[in-house]
Amino acid sequence: EDGTVLTSSNQENVSFPAGVCAEHLVLSYAGANFPETVPVCLALVAKKREENQWAFVSPCGICRQVINEVENRFKRPIKLIILRPDERLFLISGISELLPLKFDELSSK
Repeated sequence: EDGTVLTSSNQENVSFPAGVCAEHLVLSYAGANFPETVPVCLALVAKKREENQWAFVSPCGICRQVINEVENRFKRPIKLIILRPDERLFLISGISELLPLKFDELSSK
């Protein structure tokens, strides 16, 4: 919300699933280092290694839940911008578009 831009990348590990996704890392870093700064947007970009072209990516289930937790903390959605292989942008207005049955909603019923 204050214009701070943070970057991250997936941290792969041969002991799958010990790796950590970029979305999870950047939100954890932001929470630890900028605890009162409201995250407003996540941009996701990935390139295919062997083909040197953009790949269509989407947050995994764990990252979707992490994004949900941050949205709940600040009581506002986090926009997602995903670069598509055709170099157009795919815009998502908040995690509820990707995660309709969130754990917080399921556990409160």
